[in-house]
Amino acid sequence: MADYLIKRTDESTVDQQVRVYMDSFGHKPEEFGEVKEKWLAKHYRNPSGPSYIFGAFDGDELVGINCFLRMDYRLNGEPASILQSCESGVLHTHQRRGIWGKIMRFACEYLKNETDAALIIGFPNYRNSYPGFVKMGWDTLFHERNYLLVNNGAQAARMFAGDRWFARLGGPLRMQRWKVFLNAKKEYTVSEAQTFRYTETRGMKLNVTPAWIEWKKRYAGMMIHEVKKAGQTAAYVLSQEDALDGVKYLKILDVIPVSGAADAKAAFSSYLRAVRGKGYGVIRAWSKNPGIYAELGFLEMKKHLNPFITLLLKDGKDELKRQDVWDPSFLDLD
Repeated sequence: MADYLIKRTDESTVDQQVRVYMDSFGHKPEEFGEVKEKWLAKHYRNPSGPSYIFGAFDGDELVGINCFLRMDYRLNGEPASILQSCESGVLHTHQRRGIWGKIMRFACEYLKNETDAALIIGFPNYRNSYPGFVKMGWDTLFHERNYLLVNNGAQAARMFAGDRWFARLGGPLRMQRWKVFLNAKKEYTVSEAQTFRYTETRGMKLNVTPAWIEWKKRYAGMMIHEVKKAGQTAAYVLSQEDALDGVKYLKILDVIPVSGAADAKAAFSSYLRAVRGKGYGVIRAWSKNPGIYAELGFLEMKKHLNPFITLLLKDGKDELKRQDVWDPSFLDLD
């Protein structure tokens, strides 16, 4: 078995980083240019600074990676030094040798002693990496619920072909769609926006700056819509397009009601009506609480739970991992 060298790496090995990622997640070789462009934008053009990327080397060959994204969070308006554990991968030719665990243990020790980071957060795959995080002492604050609204039954069936759970939902889907769209209020208008703002600053919030918005648009394709009633902003809806098996779908990243404004549920319902003709097979959302998703007829996919985990790096910072201050918007979910 190879004697792997674990160390922090940087942009000088970016081509190898991308190849490890692509090999781990099944990308085709011809996608290298597009994947590299997004990788550079995400990990090396972040306005908060470049990601911390750690790798396992077999000689000069990078065979495994784990990335930690710098996040500009604020707790009750005050800066909080938080990183997000995101992409990880090991070349198929080097798997089942404990490389991922070696990288994670080295990285967490490095970040604890060599940086000012106080907390790492993560949204691991429930079946794959999550058990490994638990064994290494990460805390699970809660599990996010996954909600789904079918917009086009035929396309949705293509996306979930072979999923028996989804197949059993054939009956309620039509009723579910109409419930949402009949609730839409015609007095609301929906338009694209260039920016948004949090009007509630308590709890843990991302520090939204023009540079951060442009960065999210560039690497993640974030879209911002503003919903108004009588000329007054009622809510912002942040979303992202994606595709599965050739079917386009919409991910709701966050619904941000404006304090003291009109009913956020009615505003979001009107947004859904505005995007229903865009060709999306389904509309998906993640949330800690059911909230407006359940009220508007989104189906809770109970077998798809997303753990939200944390690892405290600095003593005296326990307030950063209090469950009640967190309600991740998944703006930061990659």
